[in-house]
Amino acid sequence: MFSYAKNKNKALGGLAVCSRLMIVALILGVIGGCGASSPYYANSGSPDDVFSTQAEPQFTMFFIGDTGSPAAYPPEPNLVTLQHHLDTAGENSAVVFLGDNIYSYGLLPQNHPNRVETERRMDAQIKIVEDYPGQAIFIPGNHDWNDDRPKGLEAIKRQQKYIENRLGDMGFMPDDGCPGPVEVRLDSVNTLLVLDTEWWLYPHEKPRLEQCANGSKEQFVQAIDSLVQQNKDRNLFVAGHHPIYTNGKHGGYFPATDHLFPLLDISPLLYIPLPIYGSINPLYRKYQGYLQDVASGPYSKLRNELIKTFKAHPRLVYAGGHDHSLQHHPIGKQHYIVSGAGTVENYVRKGKSAAFAYSHKGFARIDRYANEVVLSFWIPQRNQKMGRMVYQTVLFKN
Repeated sequence: MFSYAKNKNKALGGLAVCSRLMIVALILGVIGGCGASSPYYANSGSPDDVFSTQAEPQFTMFFIGDTGSPAAYPPEPNLVTLQHHLDTAGENSAVVFLGDNIYSYGLLPQNHPNRVETERRMDAQIKIVEDYPGQAIFIPGNHDWNDDRPKGLEAIKRQQKYIENRLGDMGFMPDDGCPGPVEVRLDSVNTLLVLDTEWWLYPHEKPRLEQCANGSKEQFVQAIDSLVQQNKDRNLFVAGHHPIYTNGKHGGYFPATDHLFPLLDISPLLYIPLPIYGSINPLYRKYQGYLQDVASGPYSKLRNELIKTFKAHPRLVYAGGHDHSLQHHPIGKQHYIVSGAGTVENYVRKGKSAAFAYSHKGFARIDRYANEVVLSFWIPQRNQKMGRMVYQTVLFKN
């Protein structure tokens, strides 16, 4: 009798613990589920707010990332919209493709059965900038480095050669799998620094001191710091694939469905609630992280080094992709942008440090006027060549 009662109490205690865990998982799922499926504005920035500029921009920067899976027919709407902006902006402008230019393993070898498809994906992007009078630059992402698998260096060199054969030596940077930074003087007041942040994370063979000017992590950080100091009297744009601040999945934020129905990642038919087990992966990615997540050791180290360096500049904008959304994070005097919704879109959380967040295909545009620098985000819109502006704010007063 005593044994039965004892076992019964243990069973009831176990059920109570499971119930608490289920409640915690449900709460986490609900919190994570507060996503920006419609535009999120922390304070202002909605196109409905009163906003105007006095003249034509003197220079325009465009940032678009994760363009690696463009539709074949009809043409990818976001790229069509971007092309109309580029045509209008003309020679006093530049566009940076922020990596993951070809999903999922970069430009495949010539003898690979899927080589033609990877060329098509790359060609869809090159096509819109071949006759563009401004400066077009492609930078690497983790998928271009063979998605962190071996022979990523070979993949990145193939892509570099393919792009530079079409767009010239400035079309792809940094070169040869080196980390950079590469300094590009855009005009009299704007400088662009280009980084290969995947070089820092990539776990297999990659060029180091013998092949690259800044082939160690210490030299890479020192070189960035030096260029930040040298450009203190200019507007400084920094482009890398990996975001510094993000409310997306790589930042550890997930919708309720990921906590409650984790098998949907395997098949849309597996709508089976697993509230406790479903939270294991999101919580791991938030607090421990896989290599490509902000919480991972290498990524966290890179992020901290860059934040410390960027704080020294009074007018700096860092643009990254990686998470498939549109985000703006004003942090102190610096501005951090996520523009990784080139051809894919994914969950993004509201709030935190974000002034704006939206899960939608689109791109970032930064216009320098005589007296101010203005950020806007644009999305494709049927029957509107220039698309629709969903966010606008002043970054700096000149």
